[in-house]
Order: sequence, then structure tokens, then C-alpha cells
Amino acid sequence: MSVTTFAVAQEDLSVSIIDFNTQKPVANLEVLLVNSSRNSSLQQISNAQGKVTFRGIPALDGYQVVFEGTLIYAAQKSELISVRSNQAPNVTLVLAPKESNELNEV
Repeated sequence: MSVTTFAVAQEDLSVSIIDFNTQKPVANLEVLLVNSSRNSSLQQISNAQGKVTFRGIPALDGYQVVFEGTLIYAAQKSELISVRSNQAPNVTLVLAPKESNELNEV
């Protein structure tokens, strides 16, 4: 009897969230890992060191790290990422302050 199994390699992807002005890590922000071609999305919250780790994701092409923005920070997306077996991809998102569209009157 022969059994054939197919295994997809799984890897971890690390994300660092940095404030553009202070160059310091930003905690407690929601970050998404999206793969549109696979119709998948994972969510994590950055820790006190501004880090997020997406663990055990399939080694595939087409991932993108997405920060949807807050009242303080503008939305930001990474380039498309290819996750490969035996690699430990790292992404850094540098968040700029959200531009205010309001004019202060004197």
C-alpha cells in the first residue's frame, strides 16, 4: 500500500511597526497579512516592541502586509512578498502621521 502526501512548507513572517517621526516602535496596532490570490487575511496586534509575527503561513507568493490607518497614523501597505521555504521574511512598516485636512482659522 502506498500513501502519497503533499506538504506545503510553512514559515513565519515578522513585521516591525515604526513611527516615522520618533523612529520608535508602535504598540497595539492592528496589522493584516493579506493574500488576495488565496482570498486569505490574517490579523495580529503589535506588541510593546512594535512587532507582529504571523506564524505557520504557507510558503506562497502574493502576500502583503496592510495597516489600515488610525486617527493618528496614515494607512500603509508593504510591497508584495514571496514567502519561501527556509527563509524568515521580515517587513518593516514606517508609519507617517495622518495629514490633517482641516485648516485652523485665526
